[in-house]
Amino acid sequence: MGVFEFISNYFNGPDLTRDWVERPTIPLEFDLDTCSLGGVPNGSRFEQLNWLGPADSRCKFKDGRQSFTWFSKGLDIEVEGDCFHYSMFSFEPPGAGQYQPFPGTFVLNGRQYRIAPASSEANVRQLMGEPKRRAEDEGVIETLFYRIGKYEFRFDFDEAGKLAELYCVEAGSDAFE
Repeated sequence: MGVFEFISNYFNGPDLTRDWVERPTIPLEFDLDTCSLGGVPNGSRFEQLNWLGPADSRCKFKDGRQSFTWFSKGLDIEVEGDCFHYSMFSFEPPGAGQYQPFPGTFVLNGRQYRIAPASSEANVRQLMGEPKRRAEDEGVIETLFYRIGKYEFRFDFDEAGKLAELYCVEAGSDAFE
């Protein structure tokens, strides 16, 4: 192990994805009903997502959790122990930040959907129905919250009212508090 890798591992935790090989034959699909990515449910062993290939970035939190980011896939996954428990999908338009928009599809009630970076609150409500709750600042919708089964979803919008990010966690976690 080189000095750079030692320092990186110290601050960011070990790169659990370093030897992963991307397998584009597995569809980049997120099922909202089961909170599963490519057929791997939230709460499963992180190594089951090895088909994503190596992460572009990672960081370690003080409590031991790690976050792995695939900027080109618009995807961030949080790992606790050896299981993943939190997913984030970016919908920011290209050039707006480091992330590219999530290029995959979503499944809801057995039907496939593509969520575009320009999606509005009305688009999300048309797909998801009425939210469990919403948060706004000075009359501008910032966040819609939904619950499907044992999972909670948070749709965040930018200042222009366009969808920026979607988060998924198991209900009861403190991620949305």
